[in-house]
Amino acid sequence: MNRIEIILKLKKPVSFIKKFGLELLLVLILFFVCGSFLKQPSKRIMADGFGYYDYLPSIFIYQDFFRKDIPADGSKVYDRIKSKDKGVFKYLNNRMLNKYPVGTAILCAPFFGMACIFAKINGQDAAVSGSETVFSDFMLLSAFVYLFLALLLFKHLLKLFGISKHGIRWTQLFLVFSTSVVHYIYNLPTYSHIYSLTMISGFLLFSRRFFMEEKSKDIILAAMFFGLVILVRQANAIIILFLPFIAGDWKQLIRVVANSFKKPGLLFTCIFIVLGFIFVQSLAYYAQTGYWWLYSYQTEGFNFLDPQFTNILFSYKKGLFIYTPVLLMVIPGLYLMLRKKEYFLTYSWLGFTLFLVYFLSSWWAWSYGGSFGHRAFIDFYPVLFFPIAFLLDKAQKVPRTIALIYGLATIPILLIQLYQYQNYILTKNTMDAQKYWKVFLKTNSKYRGLLWKKTYHLDDYAPDTAYIIGDKTAEAGKYREIFVGDWIPKDQSLEHILRLSFENDFIEDNDVRILMEIKNNEGKNIYYSLKPLIHYANSDFGYTQSGFWDYKIKLDQVKNKYEIRIFFKDLDQKITIRNTKLEIKTPE
Repeated sequence: MNRIEIILKLKKPVSFIKKFGLELLLVLILFFVCGSFLKQPSKRIMADGFGYYDYLPSIFIYQDFFRKDIPADGSKVYDRIKSKDKGVFKYLNNRMLNKYPVGTAILCAPFFGMACIFAKINGQDAAVSGSETVFSDFMLLSAFVYLFLALLLFKHLLKLFGISKHGIRWTQLFLVFSTSVVHYIYNLPTYSHIYSLTMISGFLLFSRRFFMEEKSKDIILAAMFFGLVILVRQANAIIILFLPFIAGDWKQLIRVVANSFKKPGLLFTCIFIVLGFIFVQSLAYYAQTGYWWLYSYQTEGFNFLDPQFTNILFSYKKGLFIYTPVLLMVIPGLYLMLRKKEYFLTYSWLGFTLFLVYFLSSWWAWSYGGSFGHRAFIDFYPVLFFPIAFLLDKAQKVPRTIALIYGLATIPILLIQLYQYQNYILTKNTMDAQKYWKVFLKTNSKYRGLLWKKTYHLDDYAPDTAYIIGDKTAEAGKYREIFVGDWIPKDQSLEHILRLSFENDFIEDNDVRILMEIKNNEGKNIYYSLKPLIHYANSDFGYTQSGFWDYKIKLDQVKNKYEIRIFFKDLDQKITIRNTKLEIKTPE
């Protein structure tokens, strides 16, 4: 082998690293961070993600996708579908329709195919359902691959706007590690967001190239990506309104559009490509229902007369800036764009983004269901992160350093909150300001379930038994008795609510837990619960108040006498609870 051949061989990996190294590194670091810091989810294909994914097992495993000629009533073809999440399938004219678009499934199909091959190699092919670990793992791989592609496409888009390498690197870092992209890759990889993010990045990149060079191949590629944008999520077609920004100025926009109309063949080719992708969705509707086009979400839709601007941006329930604070860097980014006299880019960005917020906040459920943060904006991160990239590239040293420090600080905040979400410290859909700050960045196991406290209105229940326990003081030790007593329920067949209430100052540093167990007359445990003392608090910690916890218990169906045992556990200091009472009630 001569010297030239050796040099050429060495240049290939170097060239690869230059082109794809950072994106690959970010994806690998994300994989490592998720595997080391976050809990392995027991199930990755679920909820909305099941709907996006189910096209694949429906066609290739169960063969129950083509249903247009089969009525839903009394047909075994629908047995599997009826047993699944009713939020996924809609009942339409005696047919059942998967309400989610087909695009995500198409993009995941190569990985589904590889999962099928691996299942067959391992001898599973005769009994697979599409929900086995091998399928979950390949869907995870799919999400990581599409993240890699999204970062690559976004990098080239930012380059076309003159953003330097260091500005792009920091922007990519924050997009990956300071946003809920982490959650929708590692925990829920079959949700549509990462795929939409990739397709929108591709559409914007090739649109920008076309506006700069007017090459036919670029507008054809832009049309293909736009078709995929629609196929993954129809509502995301609004990204076409961002084209003025992509053009760079009005003169360029008008000139290129006018020139495009002078090439009707090219224009019709692009329209044909987009319609071809739309036809794929239409074909999916027809196969399921016999209708070529319909509104698959049925009763769910937009309420454009009641947009939830404040909620979608600032609510502690799901507000964009609350759970993705890195996006607050958009504000100084826009200010810098104005200072640099980028007036057209600033106002066109603002115009589209304000419309985007209005559009997304008009959805009938502005919070978009149980989720970590506000997931609907993920698709449009190529738009939202542009002012951040501008700030990180064009700002002077001092403001850029401040921005970098702030951005880096948002990474641990995001990861800790995602850990909290996984471990039932943050709730999915009931957060408010008090709850948010009550557990802010707290990861101790005693906070798990604290905000999930369910309170029953005891006035709606009939009295069964009540025990006045009074004041109880215990010194440090492993177990200390609070109450032990017999209970003969008035009705064995009903669910019972047991409310244990008392007064305490609920010091947050106190790690005492309360153990409640119920045994039947055979000595068998029928109920066991171990709750941290602070879970009983009804308000903030650290001051005397009356607190309680409601235990919901279903008893044996036979007549029985039970023993209720309540203890302090994990005592590391003296503790007193006052006016302690145990009330037992049954539904009226």
